[in-house]
Amino acid sequence: ARYPCYRTHRPYPIWAEYATWATRLAALPRRRAIAARTVAELLAGDRPFFVFPLQLDSDSQIRVHSPFRGTLPAIEAVIADFAHHAPSDARLLIKNHPLDNGWINVARRTRALARRLAVNDRVAFIDGGDLGPLMGRARGVVTVNSTVGLTALLGSAPVIALGRAVYDIRGLTHQGRLASFWSDPVPPDADLLRDFLAVLAACA
Repeated sequence: ARYPCYRTHRPYPIWAEYATWATRLAALPRRRAIAARTVAELLAGDRPFFVFPLQLDSDSQIRVHSPFRGTLPAIEAVIADFAHHAPSDARLLIKNHPLDNGWINVARRTRALARRLAVNDRVAFIDGGDLGPLMGRARGVVTVNSTVGLTALLGSAPVIALGRAVYDIRGLTHQGRLASFWSDPVPPDADLLRDFLAVLAACA
């Protein structure tokens, strides 16, 4: 009442946030179990895999600093490119953001798209789990401009940023098209990464 002109940056009404979070919390144990099984399967297998960590649909990094209108268009673009250009033995793991409110059923939309593009046996979706163990084994990490990209670089994983990111620099990230990333991802230069981190620390 004291701020009648206030407008939130988030695209969802507050009642929806509470309702969807209640549903997500109820399903948390099941989601964690599925994620743990999927991660264990990937780590135990010998097939190359890529990781695509999602960002929040309401994040200004997506809405302002990327070519996508939201998370779903980014998912559609990545899966379509994967279907057409990735090696036939490669897998793609899409991980939901831990603070996603569930307003959009991202898992269902992702699986439907993978089925439509005939890669449902190669695309996995998890809503939970730890990315840490995956970073050292992933063939590459696809991101729009998430800070997870920097974490992946620290683990020496090749990274491609589809949006504007402070770490998207020649020598750190893959500068080619996404189509070339699946077959020949460029890893970060260790010396350049060390210097880049020093600059970040100095500017903090």
